[in-house]
Amino acid sequence: MIDDIELKHSKLINKAKEYMSQGKRIYEIAQMVGFDDVSYFSRVFRKHEGCSPREYENRLREEKRKQNEENRD
Repeated sequence: MIDDIELKHSKLINKAKEYMSQGKRIYEIAQMVGFDDVSYFSRVFRKHEGCSPREYENRLREEKRKQNEENRD
């Protein structure tokens, strides 16, 4: 069973992913979703997503690049 903190973190990480897709910086996102410590935010993010916020951002950029290439063809 998911406890209250895990549920709260899950919601915050989903919001953080929205901000990432908008191109905001990781330290800004951490603060925006309520984490004062970027390192703690990164640990929580990794626990929920299986990758670091930076790795997630890189994947988003790569997906966007591929979509742009496909749209040009």
